[in-house]
Amino acid sequence: MVTFNGVTNPAGNYTFTGVLAGTYSYSVTASGFQNLTVSNFQVSQNSTVQAQMTPVPPPTYTVTFNVRSNTGTAITNAVVTFNGVTNPAGNYTFTGVLAGTYSYSVSASGYNNLTNETLTITGNRTVNTVMSIKTTYSISFSVLSIIDNSIIQNAVVKVGAVLNSAGNYYFENFAPGTYSYTVTSNGYQSFNGVITIDNKDTQLTIKLTPQVQQKVSIVLESDPPGFAFVSGAGTYTVSDQVTISATPADDDFLFTGWMENNRIVSRQNELDFIASNNRQMVAKFEYSPREFEISATVSESDAGAISGTGFYLKGNLVLLEYHGSSDFKFKGWVNPSGQIVSRQNPFEFEVIRDLKLVAMVEKLHNSDDMRIAVHPNPSNGMLRITNARNIETELLVYNSQGYVAQMRRIPAMGNSLDLRELPPGMYLLQFTYGDETVVRKVLIK
Repeated sequence: MVTFNGVTNPAGNYTFTGVLAGTYSYSVTASGFQNLTVSNFQVSQNSTVQAQMTPVPPPTYTVTFNVRSNTGTAITNAVVTFNGVTNPAGNYTFTGVLAGTYSYSVSASGYNNLTNETLTITGNRTVNTVMSIKTTYSISFSVLSIIDNSIIQNAVVKVGAVLNSAGNYYFENFAPGTYSYTVTSNGYQSFNGVITIDNKDTQLTIKLTPQVQQKVSIVLESDPPGFAFVSGAGTYTVSDQVTISATPADDDFLFTGWMENNRIVSRQNELDFIASNNRQMVAKFEYSPREFEISATVSESDAGAISGTGFYLKGNLVLLEYHGSSDFKFKGWVNPSGQIVSRQNPFEFEVIRDLKLVAMVEKLHNSDDMRIAVHPNPSNGMLRITNARNIETELLVYNSQGYVAQMRRIPAMGNSLDLRELPPGMYLLQFTYGDETVVRKVLIK
């Protein structure tokens, strides 16, 4: 309410009219606020006054706890927590408490705790609390690594007959007495001990020692030595996964198995197992040389034959030779890529892989292709030779593999040639007279 110049308006009515110019006093009162009084207020015109009022602070109270046992003995070392505020042990007084309802708890060694008790404050108050003497107690463990004092989270603790789940290190309701306990954790040595409960809760710190990691050795060899690459040998911890493998350094060696203690333990050249003990294993190989095919053809038909083709073992020497007439000129040996690998004839080389060559020849334009005739062709093997030059010639008969099947001397005036003892097939007849050579192809049915 506002009182102006001795006139008090009803509550909530803050307007005064008909006020003459002059000096006045006024006062303002409101529940929950301090009274406001102003003197020497000058009025010379219509005015709006801002009246600022100060709230009255709520009253505060003192709460004191009187802590005793159920036998009436004062407990001087209890810890009291009131409205979330915990005083030091033995300090039972809380000041500046507003009116209201609060919770509190009281704990003391050797007594059962009081928790979640409620209290309504309307003025200063002394709270009498009675704590019962404890007849059972708790045991809590801290489990650490002895190496770096780091906390071990998943240990299993057993006290007496009580076994907690992994990571639960708190036990309660133990009567005074002596109990054995065991602490175990994966990767650590077990810890055994004895604890005595003597009318108080007990805390124990246990430090576990890591288990010694057993090591095993895996030794690998190859037989015969030096002809294979083996991998996976070394030192492993027991229960480690081990992978070993053996690869021949030469294609002529074939893996036959892993041997241990003079017996085959696996035919797989890559083997997985779990390390459990020392092992000495031998990768067995056997020599199995490969055969490679050496083949060759002549670039021109009826231009001659080639000897030396066939199947050879790796490392063998091959002598390829082109046999042609003077009608053709040898140019060189060409591989399937068109590259000349040699211009020598005969051509000797070491076998390292399959090889297919072509004897490149060039026909000479001034040759007399009709100097020697062979007929009939095809035939049953009985042939007639006509020599237009009337000179004696030497004859070599090559089969389709390039091998000499017969060797003859043909008279100057021609002669019959009996090849009926040869099996049916295609043959090359190479006639040589002086420095000249003529080749004819015949088919024997």
